[in-house]
Amino acid sequence: MKRVLMIAYYFPPSGGSGVQRPLKFVKYLPRNGWQPVVLTVPENSAFPARDEKLAADIPEGTEIYRVRILEPHTLYSRLTGRSSGSATDVETVARWDRLPLQARIMSRIRATFFVPDARIGWYPFAVRAALKIHRANPFDVVFSTGPPFTNHLIGRAVARKIGRPWVADYRDPWTRAVFYPNRPGLVRAWDRRLEGRCLRDASMNIVVSPAMIDEFIKDHSGLNESDFALIPNGFDPDDFAGIEPPKERALTIVHSGSLFANRRPDLFFDAVRDLLAGDPRCREDLRLVFIGRLDAETRSILQSPPISSIVQDEGYCSHAEAVRWLRRGQILLLPVGAGPEVRGLATGKIFEYIAAGPPILTIGTPGEAARITEETGTGWVLNPQDKRGMKALLQNALKTHREGRMLQTDRREDAIENYSRAALTKRLAQLLESVTSGRHD
Repeated sequence: MKRVLMIAYYFPPSGGSGVQRPLKFVKYLPRNGWQPVVLTVPENSAFPARDEKLAADIPEGTEIYRVRILEPHTLYSRLTGRSSGSATDVETVARWDRLPLQARIMSRIRATFFVPDARIGWYPFAVRAALKIHRANPFDVVFSTGPPFTNHLIGRAVARKIGRPWVADYRDPWTRAVFYPNRPGLVRAWDRRLEGRCLRDASMNIVVSPAMIDEFIKDHSGLNESDFALIPNGFDPDDFAGIEPPKERALTIVHSGSLFANRRPDLFFDAVRDLLAGDPRCREDLRLVFIGRLDAETRSILQSPPISSIVQDEGYCSHAEAVRWLRRGQILLLPVGAGPEVRGLATGKIFEYIAAGPPILTIGTPGEAARITEETGTGWVLNPQDKRGMKALLQNALKTHREGRMLQTDRREDAIENYSRAALTKRLAQLLESVTSGRHD
């Protein structure tokens, strides 16, 4: 089989949403004639979350090279008072006015000196290791996935030195990302320049939504649609096989993944409070379950009466446990926020929600998440300002649940199948073939 170097900072035992895409590519590429060779960081690296069970998806015999990295995370943890082993995602930007002073200082240092991100300390070690591996057993193509976008700088350097094509995979935008730090002007300009160089130098850029293509072309000259390929995020049916949902007495609304201020559905929580005030039975008949990390402000809101009486905060769970919770829910909550920055946002959790089966309540302005919800017939879409619509939907859902009936949507299985990880990896394999077919050693 042809060999592809897969550069991925997030890889088991890392947990969280960022690991799923490269992991599933590694799982399914050998079935499509490609042998992935994984270049990643040591197992004790400063991952925002850990999930040891994900390693079960790695095919036996996969070459995995773990290369040292210098990270500022230990210093960050010490100065902010967090334990070095805590699930601290320093790439997630909370509201500036709510951050402690030490966290503000570290955030400013990161924004000024760590470009394109705090993983830049991996660059020299990863490039050196990749060249050594190539000399022993050459690659046919280089693949990098970001964030962190340091991965793309590594991929670009390695591909140039070995004379092989390079495919850059963008799970999120770069300088347009919702988590993009508040950089000084000159530093931001330099970062934007790095972004443009990577986009222009790659043999192909993969993105997860059409809006990302439009934004990249708008931001950087010399690019056109032929420089991009669309491979969205997806779900793996294997993750859901054999999991039968138990019957829940209460109408259970589940949110999986991180929830921070910039996506928090405040008016939805207001609608829930109104229901609790107007219908005392809701304290027994309604439950909100949160799987994943919450910022301090969101946790404080959910711990305040009366909503606290129906909230169940499970914290970070393994992917397998999160899947079981998704199967238990009657409604899956998907807040994506408002504004132009969410137009191209197709968070990976939406596809897990689709595979799980319960109806999805997408709360966000028009964009990719709303389009996918409607395309697959898997739920409802409400504007973040439509409190009345949220309350009415909850009332109807409670009435249906109390009558012993299941909530239904018009699921379109043909559209859903397009987002299976096996189908998406087949598209990646075809793309890898296309970028290597014109190369002559």
